[in-house]
Amino acid sequence: MAGDISANSIQGLASGLDTKSIIEKLVEAEKKKAEPIQKRMEVKKVELDTWKQVKAALEAVKTKSEELSKKSLWDGKLITSSNPEVVEAIATSGAKPGKHTLVVDKLALAHQIASQGFPEKDTQIGKGTVTITIGTGSPQKLTLDDTNNTLQGFGDAVKALNTDVEANIIKTGNKERPYQIVLTSKKTGKEGEIKVEVNLTGDKGIPIPTFDPYYNQPDRWKGISKGDEKGPKATGTGSSTAVPELIGTYEGEDNLDLTFTVANTGIVGVSETLRVRWEDNKGRYGYLDLGSFGYTPGEPIPVVDGMSLVMTDGEIIVNDSFKAKAKAQESDLYWWKSETSRKSAIEQPASWGKQATEGGPVITGKYQSDEDDKFTLKVVGSGQVGQGDLKIEVSSEGGYKGTVFVGQGYEPGSKLSLAKGLELELKPGILNNGAVSTFEYQAESTENYWWLDPADRVEGGQIKNLSNWQAPELEEGTSKTALGAAADTGPKGPRVSNVDKEIVGKFEGYDSRVYTFTALGSGTVGTTKGLELKWEDNQGNSGILKAGGEDYKPGEALPFDAGLSLRLGEGSVFQNDSFTFRTFSPVIQPPQDAEVRLGATETGGGLLITSPTNELEDVIEGVKLNLLAVDTKPITVSIKGDTEKALAGVKDFVNNYNDLLKFFNEATKYDQETKEAGALQGDRNLPRIQAEMNRLFIDPVSGLPEENNLLISIGLKLGNDGTIALDEDKLTNAINDNLFVVANLFRSWGETESSGISYLSSTEKTKISGKDGYTIDVTAPATKGFYTTKAITAPVAINEGNDTVIVTVNGRESEPIVLEHGNFGPQEITNMLQKKLLEDKALSKMKVVVSQEKGQITIRSNLTGARSGVNVRSKEIDPMSPHFLMGGVGKNGTDVQGTINGTQMVGAGQILSGPEGTDYDGLKLFVSLSESQIGDGVEGTMTFTKGVGAKVQEYINGLLDTETGALGIYTKNVEEQFKGYEKETKTLEERVKAKKDKLVEKFAALESKMGKLKSEQNYMSKELAKL
Repeated sequence: MAGDISANSIQGLASGLDTKSIIEKLVEAEKKKAEPIQKRMEVKKVELDTWKQVKAALEAVKTKSEELSKKSLWDGKLITSSNPEVVEAIATSGAKPGKHTLVVDKLALAHQIASQGFPEKDTQIGKGTVTITIGTGSPQKLTLDDTNNTLQGFGDAVKALNTDVEANIIKTGNKERPYQIVLTSKKTGKEGEIKVEVNLTGDKGIPIPTFDPYYNQPDRWKGISKGDEKGPKATGTGSSTAVPELIGTYEGEDNLDLTFTVANTGIVGVSETLRVRWEDNKGRYGYLDLGSFGYTPGEPIPVVDGMSLVMTDGEIIVNDSFKAKAKAQESDLYWWKSETSRKSAIEQPASWGKQATEGGPVITGKYQSDEDDKFTLKVVGSGQVGQGDLKIEVSSEGGYKGTVFVGQGYEPGSKLSLAKGLELELKPGILNNGAVSTFEYQAESTENYWWLDPADRVEGGQIKNLSNWQAPELEEGTSKTALGAAADTGPKGPRVSNVDKEIVGKFEGYDSRVYTFTALGSGTVGTTKGLELKWEDNQGNSGILKAGGEDYKPGEALPFDAGLSLRLGEGSVFQNDSFTFRTFSPVIQPPQDAEVRLGATETGGGLLITSPTNELEDVIEGVKLNLLAVDTKPITVSIKGDTEKALAGVKDFVNNYNDLLKFFNEATKYDQETKEAGALQGDRNLPRIQAEMNRLFIDPVSGLPEENNLLISIGLKLGNDGTIALDEDKLTNAINDNLFVVANLFRSWGETESSGISYLSSTEKTKISGKDGYTIDVTAPATKGFYTTKAITAPVAINEGNDTVIVTVNGRESEPIVLEHGNFGPQEITNMLQKKLLEDKALSKMKVVVSQEKGQITIRSNLTGARSGVNVRSKEIDPMSPHFLMGGVGKNGTDVQGTINGTQMVGAGQILSGPEGTDYDGLKLFVSLSESQIGDGVEGTMTFTKGVGAKVQEYINGLLDTETGALGIYTKNVEEQFKGYEKETKTLEERVKAKKDKLVEKFAALESKMGKLKSEQNYMSKELAKL
């Protein structure tokens, strides 16, 4: 064989020929016949690689077109809350663009109550039972005996109930009884209210936990009411506001001048430490305690020489002062004077000192007049700024007149409209009737009046020469009244009532309150006719109690509120005197539902919505609201389409499509200068794909309105090179104006006029409907399976024999449900079943609903459709003793039924699907119509369209189909050609190898023969040489 021939046998040793070189040249000549085939192979290899790149580029465009076809791109919502610290808004499915306002009035709170205090955690608390009920749920009973009758044992027993209440022992700051047990509902809202019934007994001295409210006895009478919580607060600014008065009879021998100076700032009768220094013209001085520990407003406090000081409630400012005078009794030697004029007298205090320096009016603004004017402000009434009926009359020389109210309702330091653009501001202080302040308004500017002094050159529209309040001139013989008081009013001596009082009865309220009783007149209890007291609490409740001679005897109980009564002893009361007392509740936090007003504005209004939780899902469609805080200001929840996401999706699709077209152009181009052609130059398939895809962008979307069915209407235009030119501004405006319209140009979409029929999805097999649409006729709604018991007409005794049932819902069986023992009515049994099903491991996530009507208990499945069903059975079936839940009626759910254009659809739950092999194949509709909403005719017409994104996706899917796709066919043809060339090349290689082997064999034979001949020649030559 040629393959066995040694290489040395063809080296030309015998013939002298270069046989190896000759063979290689002959073989090389033969190999050149394969070069054209190899070149064709290289071309096909490049074509094949290019088609693979075409496939990758088409798949990239397909991916982007799929994104354009998905609901998630177009249905994405951006939800914002104007105050996320009050309301957090989260988008769920179905959110629709719009704006909604709401006010959060209340948050849902979990009920929390506490017992009284105990010395230690292991304090014994008695034996017996404690029953705890949460809302309308079943009562839960725990037992305390010798093993757990301590505070700690009580807490552990509550935890062992495994119910909707938590128990914790807390340590307070109370030194004697620091430990309290706190019960907290696990449910927020009123449905989580805790009710505790304690039935414990113990030896004498053993404390029994109680969660009942209690109260303390009233505090002492106050001479003048301090008002409510919005009363005076120390500001340390302006002038003092408390009204002083000197009372009594002056017993001194000489006329006296008195000066009173405030030692520190505070509220009379409220601040703990508050002192006033007095001194006279004889060098005497002293300090008066007006703080909360030593003084009640309205009480007289001795000063000197038979005189006492009475101070109303209000603020006094450090270093503020007032002056008063006392005239001594004159001798009878002054016979020409009347007896009255010779008597000693007290001249009431003058104005507080700071009233003259800091208590004047502040005028701001610009008067709406071109003429200069002079204004006068006159005080009408006397008293504290912001209290009573105080007002100021304003007049001007130019004829303006008006009134400004600065009494009750006015906040010192705030601005009031005074006159035509001018504003008035008053600092805290006291104003006296008739006090006057003046100012001038200069309209014309004098800045350029060079002849005036610099100080007189001012800009126009300025307030000038504003004076402080000037006391009114008193007519001769007129006596001066107390500072800030009318002549016939104000404290006139001791003003503190001396009647004993007591609160009796059992407080039936369940919250802490502060009650205030105020005498509406002066007189003697049980004697003075018409004597009345007004009571009011801090929650706005109030009433009148009659304590006069015809209506009341001292010691009788006067009922007033929440089971409480007032007893009054003998004595006198003075008008406006008051006292308070408090009730105390075990409630740490009340059970409270969340309250919001949807549609409320700053002026009020709105639809009131309540919820037991702070998570609201049904207030705004498709939006979950988390309530975080209360705020009186309206919160705006704005919902809009995620336009940025949609814009990015369209831009990505256009960019990928343009990249595809650029690749197509590169693959099919021919360069005249370099004479180089693209890998697919001359191939007609790629231009055909490009033309067909371009047609998808040019053709209108069938089924859409003519004004909205072309891509050019939203800024997408096909260029001469086949790429898409994008007008981003036009597209952005279109998306912002109507995202729904833009979406339908790209996605598959079905739209009906019936809110009870909605489009879910479709496939490539689903045909477009055209403008006339598909008629939808729903013939039967989807229903839920249920089980209803027989009517329970009397309480049922539940015991070990009938306490266990097993509930099967949608084919899933519960764990054995053990009911509590006792006698229960149908509603109590309903509540127990509902609670147990919500706690069951197998069924809890289904949220099965249990209801009761006319004694019949119904358990309803959470699902709709034929797979929906409920069954109840007892753990042990005893035919002699039927279970009270057995023998009822159960019914499985049914699937929705309907037709589309007369063709029966396939129902599954609430979903209708188009049958296979029809124009509706792959179409899915969601039907939420109830039986009452279904009529004899069609329920709606649905227009089904396919946008550009969906069409591009379907077209590329067709191209890439492994069996019938055009791209697969093109690629397969190239692959087959490439394989043919490979086969030809291999055949040629085998032929060359065979020829080489033959040449080697022939040259080897030649060398062999030449070697033999040469050997014979040598032999003959040697023999001949011997001759």
